[in-house]
Amino acid sequence: MEDNNVLAISGDERQVWLATFGGVTAVNQQTGACTRLDALGNGYVYSVFRDSRRRVWFGTDGKGLVVLKNNQFRHITEVNGQSLKTVYSIAEDRNGHIWFSTDKDGLFRYDGKKYHRYGTENNLHRLAGTGLAMDGNGQLLIAYDDGVDILNPARPGHVTFCDAAIGAPDADVNLNALCRDAQGNIWLGARQGILRVAAFDELFLDDPQPGITAVSVFSEPVDFLNQTTFSYDQNYFVFNFTGLWYTDPESVRYRYRLDGFDPDWKISKDHIASYPNLPPGRYTFRVQTSEHGNFERVPEAFWSFTVEQPYWTRWWFVLLALVLTGGLFIVFIKNREQRLQREAQLKRKTVESQFEALKSQINPHFLFNSFNTLIAIIEESPKMAVEYVEHLSDFYRSIIAYRERDFISLQEERDLVRSFDFLLKKRFEDGFQLVDRLNGQTGLIMPLALQMLVENAVKHNVISAARPLTVEIFADSNGYVVVRNNIQPKIKPEPSTHFGLQSLVHRYRLLGERPVIVENDGAFFVVKVPLRSSASVF
Repeated sequence: MEDNNVLAISGDERQVWLATFGGVTAVNQQTGACTRLDALGNGYVYSVFRDSRRRVWFGTDGKGLVVLKNNQFRHITEVNGQSLKTVYSIAEDRNGHIWFSTDKDGLFRYDGKKYHRYGTENNLHRLAGTGLAMDGNGQLLIAYDDGVDILNPARPGHVTFCDAAIGAPDADVNLNALCRDAQGNIWLGARQGILRVAAFDELFLDDPQPGITAVSVFSEPVDFLNQTTFSYDQNYFVFNFTGLWYTDPESVRYRYRLDGFDPDWKISKDHIASYPNLPPGRYTFRVQTSEHGNFERVPEAFWSFTVEQPYWTRWWFVLLALVLTGGLFIVFIKNREQRLQREAQLKRKTVESQFEALKSQINPHFLFNSFNTLIAIIEESPKMAVEYVEHLSDFYRSIIAYRERDFISLQEERDLVRSFDFLLKKRFEDGFQLVDRLNGQTGLIMPLALQMLVENAVKHNVISAARPLTVEIFADSNGYVVVRNNIQPKIKPEPSTHFGLQSLVHRYRLLGERPVIVENDGAFFVVKVPLRSSASVF
């Protein structure tokens, strides 16, 4: 053997091939004689692989892919019009297809007739793979200098990248330092040491599992598991769905479609889809999930339902109308007027629902009282009035900035509450006291949660110098932020829809968080809001 630097070894019962920096040497198993394969030249040969059809494949540096079949060499230097130069590693899947990686051109598959290329557009982590190996479950492992891709040959676009982001150890895999053991596990030689990728016997889910969690009609939840038929005026549907994928929840994408209404699929990261004013018909809501943006052959959840035709379009009504046209003309006009009134009521309810959501964000009574307080301060202290306006501006600017976010830091919410506290103290003076005992507590919380609870306490209780209202904010040992106020109800309670607190409880439930706890012992009103760890991904 002319070169002692061996990069790869493969063989059969007759001979062994050694890939070196100086070409390939064949060693006879019986005689030990070494024969240099001149057809491959003197260049680097990174890999040598014997497939199930007794062909021998060689990955070269600069001379493409070479295959030895029936003692004849065939050089493959061009694939689908693309120049092929450096090949790092070669593997074979259960279908007998040959896979090979390159230094910069991506991954290729040869199915015996055609070559198929896969790159980053097919969800590969990188174009340069340092090694390939097929595990016992038929999954192709693609090694890189910063992690490992796991590709399902049956679904080539389905690739999972294993790195520290999903809990896998760092893997700077050396060139072709891969080996499969008798159990189908893959062992990797990395700069960090020896790593094993286990081929478990159990069938693991390789896609986020979609599920429809709730269906509401005009903001009213329905038992969608048992109810599938709705009247023509129950036609404002909102679907809530989720995709369980604990490996990397942030990467989950959704694709949904309402068959019978949507012409195409819609792709989103949101967990909700709304369809107002659906016409009568049969529909199927379908939702799919993917962690990599490729929705080919992914799991799907669906729900079928029917919006019935209005009675005036049914055949018996038309027939009756034709028979009694003359005598029932006036009745027909009255029915038409009633229908228009119902449609007007339906539209009004929609507007009222939207207006109620808006009122939950900005309380007009609070804004009115703030301006009255400002007028009084302007007369007494213009400088203090400027500071008051700045806090009022910061308060509403924060509402606009935070209301579209699922979670904000506890410190951001505390800053918002402090601005709100400043405004309240200017209005109630010694009658209101906010005690913040969070003491450097950190975490994540839904925006406006604490502010809304403080506002509720002010709204429903008497506040005066003789009977001060005290609102305490502190953290308990169970990971909750507690908002507690003494109860001193107003003689004439203000009208309330209870929308804010119910919305807070419902939002935490939909996001799968721990529940919001509400307690009332007659002396204190207590609301406990779960605090999410700052390390959580959302």
